[in-house]
Amino acid sequence: EAYIRISKDKDTVDNIAHMMNDPQIVYTTTPQNVMKYADFMARTGAIKVKPESWKDLFFPNMHDLPGS
Repeated sequence: EAYIRISKDKDTVDNIAHMMNDPQIVYTTTPQNVMKYADFMARTGAIKVKPESWKDLFFPNMHDLPGS
């Protein structure tokens, strides 16, 4: 309820709770699948230079994580 109040989201508490409890959605601080998006963005021209690694897009304090 606090999220809806602060964000002024028009969704329902039940729907947001359902999304948050979906087992296919993973909440983590580890970057995951970033390069899939970077590859897509490079192919479609959304970015001019494709990063060589997900680490190119994050601060050094994240580099020890098993990101992708």
